[in-house]
Amino acid sequence: MAEYTENLNLELPEHFEYFKLAVWNGNSAKIDEFAGTVNAHMGNMNNPHQVTAEQIGAASAASVTAMQADVAFAKSQVEEITAYEKYITFGLIDGEYVELNGTITSYAGWKRSDYLEIPEDAATLRFDTGSSTYNDKYNCFYDENKNFISAFTIHKGDSETVSIPEAAKYVIFSGNNNFILQLRVSYESHGIGGVRENLGLPFTLKVMSYNVGMWSNGTSEGVPAEDVEQKAVEWHRFLGKYDPDFLLLEEAVEHFDEDKTVNAYNKILKFKYPYEWHDTNTTHPASTKEVMLLSKYPLDNVRVHAFASGSNRAFITFDATICGRKINFVVVHLSIEASSSGERQQDMEEIAALIKTYAYGIVTGDFNAYSITEFDTHFADFDKANHGAFGDFPTWDHEQGGWNKCLDNVIVGRNAVIQNVEMGSVQLSDHEPIMATLRID
Repeated sequence: MAEYTENLNLELPEHFEYFKLAVWNGNSAKIDEFAGTVNAHMGNMNNPHQVTAEQIGAASAASVTAMQADVAFAKSQVEEITAYEKYITFGLIDGEYVELNGTITSYAGWKRSDYLEIPEDAATLRFDTGSSTYNDKYNCFYDENKNFISAFTIHKGDSETVSIPEAAKYVIFSGNNNFILQLRVSYESHGIGGVRENLGLPFTLKVMSYNVGMWSNGTSEGVPAEDVEQKAVEWHRFLGKYDPDFLLLEEAVEHFDEDKTVNAYNKILKFKYPYEWHDTNTTHPASTKEVMLLSKYPLDNVRVHAFASGSNRAFITFDATICGRKINFVVVHLSIEASSSGERQQDMEEIAALIKTYAYGIVTGDFNAYSITEFDTHFADFDKANHGAFGDFPTWDHEQGGWNKCLDNVIVGRNAVIQNVEMGSVQLSDHEPIMATLRID
């Protein structure tokens, strides 16, 4: 049974209850009524309480003005809150769904929405799927000309908040006949959204590092022609399941197939990631030309840097601005040395020093650490996905000359905390992916 506040009789839903717009509006109306009463009372210049000047002192006029300003602000926030989150209602089209490449396809037993126009100032869409009996919902963003931008999936029983790509004007979602879905639009640039950004409240990011082994086993380049379609399906399912915000790849060559006719980004990655970068400078080390950066957010200031050690490897930096914060990333694929001495140790130390200079710093990649203690030596002061509070993850599970199996990592600097770590078991490479869910403070 709901409880109520003592003074204004505001309803306090239980923690397990879903959001109810009627409750929210009812509470807002009570606050608004109270603000009106206070304003009317303060506007009464006839001294209804018969207060003397001696009682209130010389500063009384200023105090009343300040109170009026506070009430006006509170009232404006009630109005902004009412506009901050809105439900979108919609009809459904029977016998069709939207594929993860944006194509609308006929399929019995499924339904889809029409092109739903995204409000101009919206920043995120929240989907509440309730108790749907079907695991995946296929959904796509489109630009103002209804050209496909990117796709995302929603799982059974999940509530997910999805960032809207910069150029997105429309969204379509689809599922089987039994699906239940409520759609809410959040306005980050108005009302509570603006207050949230100014206060710097935390948010979460999912960051994945994956050495994709040239889309094969790390020695052969590309997928055999006869396996391309099946492997593409496996990649779509993998990304639909884990759904990282940033997917940072090593050994990601341009072509997905061994015949070098299928562009990897277009075939298996573009449906989810509108922002992509890979090194096309032929003078850079091979290790950076095989790095691919994929993101749901714009990638800014991408740079390739030489290590001070003179190593034949290099590292990549970029940044992304999210909720008013500049997040700095470093991506590495360090040298292979069968010992815990040499250039790789100098390179790790250089990266550790760099991360300390960032307010929000994240380093990902294949560290090729011969001994797992190299993470202790160089990154003892950092929160680590691998060989940290969540334990060890053998992302390269091979027996080779005493080599450590925990090669891949996501490491964060100050103002970020790792809240969860997952290692995929997808067998799409000789490595497995590692993903950290981060809280950005």
